[in-house]
Amino acid sequence: MYGCVCDPGYEGYDCSEISCPMGDDPITAGVDEAQLLECTCAATCSGSFTLTFRDQTTESIPHDASEELVEYYLNRLSAVTGVAVSFTGGDRVCSGGGITSTITFLFEHGNLDALSFTSSLSSTGVTPSLATYTDGASSTIHGITSVKGTKESVECNNRGSCDTTTGRCFCYEDFSSSNGRDSEGNSGDCGYYNGTGLTTCPYATPLWSSSATPSECSGVKESCSSDYICNCTAGYTGPACEYMECPKGFAWFDEPNPAGTHRNGTACSNKGLCSRTAGTCTCDSAFALFEGDACHKMACPNVEGFTCGDGRGVCMTMRQLARRSMNNGVLVGASYTDAWDAAKIQGCYCYKAASATNLNLTIAPLPSGEESLRPITYIGPQAYAFTDISGYDCSQSKCPAGDDIYTFGVNEVQLINCTATSGNFRIKFREKVTANIAYDANQSQVEAALEALYTIGDVAVIFTNSTSTTACHSSNTIEVEFLTELGDLPLMHGYGVDLNEYTGTAYSPAWSGFVNVTESTPGTKENVECNARGTCDRTTGTCACFGGFFSSDHQGGPGAYGDCGFRTESTEPYRSTDE
Repeated sequence: MYGCVCDPGYEGYDCSEISCPMGDDPITAGVDEAQLLECTCAATCSGSFTLTFRDQTTESIPHDASEELVEYYLNRLSAVTGVAVSFTGGDRVCSGGGITSTITFLFEHGNLDALSFTSSLSSTGVTPSLATYTDGASSTIHGITSVKGTKESVECNNRGSCDTTTGRCFCYEDFSSSNGRDSEGNSGDCGYYNGTGLTTCPYATPLWSSSATPSECSGVKESCSSDYICNCTAGYTGPACEYMECPKGFAWFDEPNPAGTHRNGTACSNKGLCSRTAGTCTCDSAFALFEGDACHKMACPNVEGFTCGDGRGVCMTMRQLARRSMNNGVLVGASYTDAWDAAKIQGCYCYKAASATNLNLTIAPLPSGEESLRPITYIGPQAYAFTDISGYDCSQSKCPAGDDIYTFGVNEVQLINCTATSGNFRIKFREKVTANIAYDANQSQVEAALEALYTIGDVAVIFTNSTSTTACHSSNTIEVEFLTELGDLPLMHGYGVDLNEYTGTAYSPAWSGFVNVTESTPGTKENVECNARGTCDRTTGTCACFGGFFSSDHQGGPGAYGDCGFRTESTEPYRSTDE
């Protein structure tokens, strides 16, 4: 995941917005950060040291530097706007015994990172030492106490509205630009208060209503705080509720926080720009990778205005896809609920052909029975060339698959046993269930019922008791050989009228012994694209067969499956001995 880290003065997920000046709210109480540097060195002290603040390090500071010189070196750092330095115990930073330097940050507000140091000091008789103290800790020599900074660093000092197109603050009444230290100046913020005492929260004309007149908290406050900042009605934000609040989500890309976690509650998930006038997000438009009210979802591929191939697939979250997970055509219904990406990462679920002869592409059903069928025309010139859609954007098609006739393999054979004198039963295969099959159905009726399932192409049904025409006879076994579904297949399941029926959400397996299915011969035939005897053109989903190979009937003979499973030797190869 890549994102923009903006240079100072710019903001927004793409750094296209201009930051307004930041500063301390002049109405609220706050103190400057004051850190201590303690140096112990003998009168013969020599050498130098460096100070580091926010990963920036000063030039070497000599042991006998004055207050002004220490200030000079610190103020040269771009991470420091201005400091004031004072010594206790002497007039040189590291000479004549123990010296405590108080370093007050004048413009960097809040609780700041501690200064660190490196030292090359030396002296005779006493080993030089340096130490720093922050957050209220006191020096060991002079008992001076450091100060934890509590001043805010907020947009327009919480006393004005920000225009991020220009980076300009529009200050509320009685507030104007300061010098960054509560006095009047030209910093462009709203940190100077020239009034005699506030009695109301700020009045403003809201950005979300150009026709509105200025009113306290833009007319949408829940209450006014003791510091005269508006507590806004839900959906509004800003010190005067002048902005609409944008939807928030986990930041896709953000600079790290102390917890080392994805920051939640970021406007537009940091992959879109927030319109403060409308409270809506404009998601990253350069590549159209993100979508949703808060730009909180990774968008599915969109090619020429078509998402997931325009009817060739559907956009799903990882959670939705897990619920549709299949194993050899049987619904697994996995559960995936990871808080970070289960509902955020999306991709295309491409439609799949249920069987070699099926002209419906289907989304695998949910456990609740949810299902969607989409009839399409066949792929390729052959009558039964129905295959899966493929590609991350569902723009490609798989080619017809079948058995490589040059390798040995057998069809799957499963046996159905049932005993009854009346009633009906049903057979389930790969999540689909037949219509009622009468207990006394004959071979052709059982075969027709199975082939009516669009998860089955062709089967051959044989009753092992040749004298019986009754399917559910105690001496009969129904032998089902799968002719078009290749490889080791999942078992069929039996359902009977005296067993659990369809509840409106799912069928329940019934194992009362009324209908029993076993595997007689595991299928070992391959099911490979173009039967490993041709190449696949994924733009059309058609096989270009190698010389001598043609479309088959899935059993090695000629047929209309669009694969390369039929071998003909009608043209003999050239022999040099031929006359």
